[in-house]
Amino acid sequence: MEKDQRTEGLNRRLLELGDYEISDAILEEITEIKLELNFEADRDKLFLKQMAKVNWLRLGDRNTTFFYKSATYRRRKNMIKGLENEDGILITDEEEVSNLATEYFNDLFSSKQVSNCERLFDSFSPCIKEEHNVMLMKYFKEEEVVKAIKSIAPLKALGQDGFPAIFYQKYWHIIGKEVTGFCLDVLNGRRNVGEINNTNIVLIPKEKSAKSMNKFRPISLCNVLDGCIEETQRAFVPGRQITDNIFVAYEVLHSFKKRRSNSKKSFTLKLDMSKAYDRIEWSFLEKMMRNIGFCEDWISIIMKCITSVVYTVGINGKNGEQFRPQRGLRQGDPFPYLFLICVEGFSRLIELAKREGRLSRTNVGRGNVSISHLFFADDSILFGEASIDGANNLKRVIKDYEEDLGQLVNFDKLLIYFSGNVDLATQD
Repeated sequence: MEKDQRTEGLNRRLLELGDYEISDAILEEITEIKLELNFEADRDKLFLKQMAKVNWLRLGDRNTTFFYKSATYRRRKNMIKGLENEDGILITDEEEVSNLATEYFNDLFSSKQVSNCERLFDSFSPCIKEEHNVMLMKYFKEEEVVKAIKSIAPLKALGQDGFPAIFYQKYWHIIGKEVTGFCLDVLNGRRNVGEINNTNIVLIPKEKSAKSMNKFRPISLCNVLDGCIEETQRAFVPGRQITDNIFVAYEVLHSFKKRRSNSKKSFTLKLDMSKAYDRIEWSFLEKMMRNIGFCEDWISIIMKCITSVVYTVGINGKNGEQFRPQRGLRQGDPFPYLFLICVEGFSRLIELAKREGRLSRTNVGRGNVSISHLFFADDSILFGEASIDGANNLKRVIKDYEEDLGQLVNFDKLLIYFSGNVDLATQD
């Protein structure tokens, strides 16, 4: 309740500020409130995810009427009645809607021209040791397959094969030997993973009565079947929590607000990449894995799993035509670290710019801790010097990241916050 009241208070204050005459102080307060609302939203996502699990454990499947009504409402809400094409014309014919969605994703997953990244990779020192590669390439065993199958969430959305993980887990005594044999054949190079690597893409509307493709969130429904990531990335890595970076960001913003006139002038940039997973270039991922030290056999296994995927866009329960992507990672993929490895390229670009003297850190706290960037999976917060050179140098690093990975900044979600000692009226 206290958190809801705080969010309501922030939104109320934001509306009040909209009626005031624009000034540096008003703009600064508006930016600060927007940043706080963003952080509150990040914490809400984690809370709702936890609550969903709690409700399932508490209610189970006993209340069938409740779950039936929930599923029926969700189906109606997610029904796609029409989509707008590039000319803004609403298409309602089912087949044309399906073709429009397929063309959109076919284009999104088509590889674009990217740089060769030589300067970035020349600065690399491998961090994957020989013992890591030896461990990765050990002959895969039956108990490893069993452990992996039983660790999958039992009731995640099913893929094209129509079977959720609970089917395999419950009837493992019947089908376990056959499934294990297939998995071991793939992992040990005796069979092609492409036989089962078909994936449905379903569209979840971000808003009521969504019509354009950018108003939908694509979810990949796949078939069932910490040494190289820097400390600045807190998502997905065991032993780390994304909330740690949220708290650090709060501390930095607090120090910015209290910064005196004779202190270093700085700014914070909250960056969001548009469809970050979908734009990952496979060639860059392969080079990243090679340059951080993974052996060729392991890289070959991973790339076969990624490049053999076949997509089908599902619209209202009906599947469109199949197509093969040329880039992108599925968010439902069993390889969540692959995206972090690619984002690590961004971190290395920032570190390279710092070594070359083009970027500087910001110092906070009594210990004078130096921070240049914080990562939250595909979101990031960057810190820089509030000057023309500081802004241009950071812009160049972001541009390099876009060109190397095929990424694209989402300017609609970009936020900037200046330290309290920056006079925006006189700042060039």
